[in-house]
Amino acid sequence: MTKNNNPFVRAQCEGCTAPLTKTRTKGKYICEHCGAIYYDSNYQDDWVAEEVIEPVAVFPPPAEVSFAPVVSKPRKKTALWVWLGLGVALMGCVILSLLGGLLSSSTNTSSVSMKAIEKPAMLNALPSAEKAGKAVAYADWEIVVDPDIKVYDDQLSFAFTVQNWNGSNQVLRYKPNAIVVYDDLGNTYPFHLGRCEADLPFMDRQVSFDAYGKTQFASDSSWCNRETSISTFFGVVPVNAKHLYLHLEEFGVFKNITFVFDL
Repeated sequence: MTKNNNPFVRAQCEGCTAPLTKTRTKGKYICEHCGAIYYDSNYQDDWVAEEVIEPVAVFPPPAEVSFAPVVSKPRKKTALWVWLGLGVALMGCVILSLLGGLLSSSTNTSSVSMKAIEKPAMLNALPSAEKAGKAVAYADWEIVVDPDIKVYDDQLSFAFTVQNWNGSNQVLRYKPNAIVVYDDLGNTYPFHLGRCEADLPFMDRQVSFDAYGKTQFASDSSWCNRETSISTFFGVVPVNAKHLYLHLEEFGVFKNITFVFDL
């Protein structure tokens, strides 16, 4: 066993660097790894300590190092704040994207609405005649007569749409007998009563229109049941007729205007 009588500076074996352990003799230490003996300044030959052998605490074990938890906590806090910051940034991007979509949708809807209510140019005066299929806009109203004529059971059926281009509700008034049909050979096609009363064609009718509203008027065999239904017209068109005419004597603001159909 190696014996070192010189007082040591560190509680660590100078030979193998293992920790030193107290002995029962005061001031005496031994290296349990290589057996080297060390003494400090308190060594006395005749003094014996309690029979308790304790290892010398040279360096604190790594788990007890005081700065270890201090370092880990800021890292956790930093990571938490980083994640929170990223979450806020992501949420901001989502909100901005949604707002952009809503603004874009609102702009598109507004654009469509503006196009939908863009009024056509209004005529200063009604023409005496116009070709079927061409729109006629006059005094905040517009009429378009369908150029297709339906023929069934020796009856002629017509259809046309009327639109209110005014920003407020309006009422269109007419009498069924104000619609007259004839051809270029001088033949007139009388309205067909169907199941309607004989005096109905001479009675006033009125149809309410919402602002910028559009309504279709069409021939129907039961035309007396609806204000937007007009009568069918009885007769057979001669094969040598080239034109058929639908004349409106007074249909709201459309007075004495004739729509021409090419046969």
